[in-house]
Amino acid sequence: TPIVLEEEQKRTDGYLSSSDLDYLLGKRGTAETDLRPSGIAKIDDIRFDVISDGNYITKGCLLEIIRVEGSKLVVREINKTS
Repeated sequence: TPIVLEEEQKRTDGYLSSSDLDYLLGKRGTAETDLRPSGIAKIDDIRFDVISDGNYITKGCLLEIIRVEGSKLVVREINKTS
């Protein structure tokens, strides 16, 4: 007997597939937690799991999404003057 998911995970309900994350490339946000190297960032008032480009980033720093690798969002710290 096949297993069938009875509920749909719709975009309108807040579900995104990994391919839908490409729109975030270049967006900026704030580190909600320390990234060592992974953590949480807030971008466009939405919290995302992110990973830094290898550097430790402290909570509150400004970030930019520099790569989308499948479902991973890779960020780097940016200066306030950038």
